[in-house]
Amino acid sequence: MTFDVNFSADGGATWTRLGSGSASRLPVKLPTTLTANARIAVSASGGGASDMSDASFRVASPFTVTYPNGGETLTVGQQTQITWSQLPSPSSGSGIGPNSNGVTLDVSYDGGTTWTPLAGRVTTPGRFDWTVSGPVATRARIRVREDSNAGVAAADPSDADFTIAP
Repeated sequence: MTFDVNFSADGGATWTRLGSGSASRLPVKLPTTLTANARIAVSASGGGASDMSDASFRVASPFTVTYPNGGETLTVGQQTQITWSQLPSPSSGSGIGPNSNGVTLDVSYDGGTTWTPLAGRVTTPGRFDWTVSGPVATRARIRVREDSNAGVAAADPSDADFTIAP
């Protein structure tokens, strides 16, 4: 028997088909949509038996930017340490997943509308030494993201703007 797997990021109001497979193998990849209202539904292909998550669950990034995370003032030329927490990968136990190329750091000077690469392939979990560079900005943010062999797997930006002063 073949089953269809569907995902909802809004508590079941709308659904996205993730794939289908047999009862013993359902090869699907969850979307990277961050939400506190995720649900999964599995149904027999072509109709019949089905089931849905009893309650919503959270899909969260394995990363959380901890510094700078909003409200700080950094000065151009200042040495600072960008930090983030990261959950261990279920298969490797490290903070970087098994298909990872490391994490990439990006900086935004416009509140997260556009991003500029800051550092690629950072393999030291949780920290990166940065000599603050310009331009001067009042709406700067940092983003940490994991690039996997399949593309961007997860990301977390600063929660709020910080300032880069001259």
